Amino acid sequence: ASVTAWLWSEPGVPGASTVWIRARNANGEVTAERTVGVADVREPRPVDSLEVDLTGMSEFFAWDLAWYGADGELIDRDIQLASRSDSFTAVLDEPATIEVTTGLIGDTVHVTVSHSGGPMAVGLRLLDARESADAGWIGFSGDPRPLLPGETRILTADFSNAAGRRRVALEGLNVPVIEFDPEMW
Repeated sequence: ASVTAWLWSEPGVPGASTVWIRARNANGEVTAERTVGVADVREPRPVDSLEVDLTGMSEFFAWDLAWYGADGELIDRDIQLASRSDSFTAVLDEPATIEVTTGLIGDTVHVTVSHSGGPMAVGLRLLDARESADAGWIGFSGDPRPLLPGETRILTADFSNAAGRRRVALEGLNVPVIEFDPEMW
């Protein structure tokens, strides 16, 4: 299997940036990687590819691509789920273990999710868990990419346009549903 890193930037990124291309197995371990220096970037263009032998690779895996500026600051990162077969059902075989903490700042619930064991957590998202009669809507935000082992991410739920109890649930393809009620904030 192979992946090609493409870059572009409307305002432009001056030379001396770096792209890291990695293949990671289901447990987040790097199985292959390539690092490439990149000259000025403005128009969309491919910069490099990584090819991996799937022999011995877990049934599902991820391409992890990161672009760093000359100062070492992260410009962009993308993690794409991939599979050795024609489906992603292997994601359901083993649950990811996560730790969750919550907090309320104004009308926004912050849910901090930390990966603590098992394969990468796939499809993490917050859902509205209020009663169906509660009016308004909740604004959700957060990075939907797979959460790799050892990583932490913050998902938010904005209740400024919602009536009723501040109730949300966290779900993922390989993470049991966790419901949070107002007493937790």
